[in-house]
Amino acid sequence: MIMSERLTLVFFLLLFPGLFFYSSAVGARLIPAVIGGGFGLAAIIALVTLLPILMISAVRLKGTGLLITSLFFALIAYSAVWLLIHYLLGDPTQKRSDVITQWATLIATWLTLFSIGYFWPATLSNRYVAILIACLVGIAAVVVLNVDYQQRIFRFGISDAAGALSYQGLARSTAVTGLVLLSVIRSIRSSIIVAILLLTALFFIGARSEIVGVVAVLPFIFYLHYRQRPLATITAALVFSLIIIGAVVYSYDILSSSRQFQLLNISESSSWMARAEMQEQALEAIKQAPFLGDFGGHARDHDGVGAYAHNVLSAWRQLGLVGFVLYLSLLFSSPLLSLYMVWYRRYDKTDLPRIAGTLSLFFLILMLGAKSVFWAFPALAWGLIVACYRHKPITKPAALPAKRHRRVFLLRIS
Repeated sequence: MIMSERLTLVFFLLLFPGLFFYSSAVGARLIPAVIGGGFGLAAIIALVTLLPILMISAVRLKGTGLLITSLFFALIAYSAVWLLIHYLLGDPTQKRSDVITQWATLIATWLTLFSIGYFWPATLSNRYVAILIACLVGIAAVVVLNVDYQQRIFRFGISDAAGALSYQGLARSTAVTGLVLLSVIRSIRSSIIVAILLLTALFFIGARSEIVGVVAVLPFIFYLHYRQRPLATITAALVFSLIIIGAVVYSYDILSSSRQFQLLNISESSSWMARAEMQEQALEAIKQAPFLGDFGGHARDHDGVGAYAHNVLSAWRQLGLVGFVLYLSLLFSSPLLSLYMVWYRRYDKTDLPRIAGTLSLFFLILMLGAKSVFWAFPALAWGLIVACYRHKPITKPAALPAKRHRRVFLLRIS
């Protein structure tokens, strides 16, 4: 494994499971927030380390990998120009430093996550898979042992400690860690255990959109297993469904008053009604300026950058039609291309297409219904799909040395 791939895996651990543990410790007031929210500093280090290598490597890309990378940098350039125009030529009464900071941060985070995906290795080592398993088990244990049972929610996700992530940031770290793990495990029974741990942690963290996203992606995970062991997968899927249904029925009286169960009556949710109002404002802004958009208009409407349409249409309002088409092209191409690799080329015995497919589907689902353009994480999937084209297709796993065969991690055995 080359150095850039090793660094990528280290940065992934820092930005996702590592950030969960750091922020939980800050929320519990066990440690001070020595690096603020945590994500920014690690992302800057990753960006400075990986981006120069990416720029050198990208000139050797060909075909679809080059096309996706070109689309990505076109989006970066278009967003940067739009930001510059807003700063230099915008109405002085509407020029806001918080909009500039928000967009500069988004562009930097896009570059960081794309770089991490770009250098992802074709197959994860058994040692790294074991680390991910330990991380997810640790996350689930921290969550379950620190639930506020009056509110049925992870108490460190609603902590007011300075520098602690909100429940949404903790859920993001948990979901991405768990989905990468589900993508690479070849045992259907182990996948069921991991899925239960992941959903349990997400439920008590209180992240409704992440729960929906993970549940929606599970059929793809089951499909990956079905290709190898159809009967075992069908049986396991039925058992998994019965376990989930049984848990919901058994705990319904206790959990029905929780915020998580507002999913069953979403139209009465105050959060949903607020999002619907912001959605209407975004649609009205798009109607008034369909080609040029309304860059920073969300901050003008609400006197702050935290109110925006919570779906992919937010990209249209911010960037206009051209930026929206660029963004939409990247958002849909990554799941379609990864599904093509898994289905037609049949080299999903390596980890990379499976991870790319799982995460890109998850990000697509959340962008369609819950997240805005300022949620930068789909860029990780865009980098992963380019990584698939950087690595040569492998039709079967390379033979392991005889000594290593005896040490292959149990969960990697199909």
